[in-house]
Amino acid sequence: MKKYVIASAALVFALAIQSCNTESKKETTTTMEGMENKDSMNMDHSNTEGTHNMSAMKMTGDFDLDFANTMVVHHQSAVEMAKEVIAKGSNAEVKTLAQNVVTAQEAEIAQFKNITANYKMPEMKEESKDAHNELGEIMEKMETEMKGMTKTGNADKDFLMMMIPHHKSAVTMGEEQLSHGKNLELKKMAQKIMNDQTAEIKQLESLLSKIK
Repeated sequence: MKKYVIASAALVFALAIQSCNTESKKETTTTMEGMENKDSMNMDHSNTEGTHNMSAMKMTGDFDLDFANTMVVHHQSAVEMAKEVIAKGSNAEVKTLAQNVVTAQEAEIAQFKNITANYKMPEMKEESKDAHNELGEIMEKMETEMKGMTKTGNADKDFLMMMIPHHKSAVTMGEEQLSHGKNLELKKMAQKIMNDQTAEIKQLESLLSKIK
């Protein structure tokens, strides 16, 4: 049985902001207001590094169960990133979008957890447990893209930049669930996620184009 290690996107986001701001602190500031602004952008990692550290996931080989479990991790990282920008960002439109992400995805996390709590996995042959690697590959591709981005230190802009590939990976995983999954409730959730996040990608791209 394969084991996939999935990094928290929220930690990637928070560390990116912190790294950029560590560099910016080296520059001379001319006003107290400027100093306060930079301080407000520093993420407090004393409490987040433990909770947002690497999350280990074991794929079961049952696509429905693996999709639900993967989407819980995926959604949780989106919620954490959104909460970071709500706390540290300055753009009202970005914060409104982030709050919508928190509200919608926390509700879906609860739905996924309810499904998995009552889920009865069918018996499977041992060799079939590693048959589908799509979800792990999608997550790995997303994380590689997000980590490879050049961050600006602007919480609003970095949130938008990183949330675009994050949402796109959710859409792709939804497509995989429609192709390989059997659970009708999960298929309905996958379609809703695809519809919602495709629409939000357009919002993210539009907002990103406005922030210089």
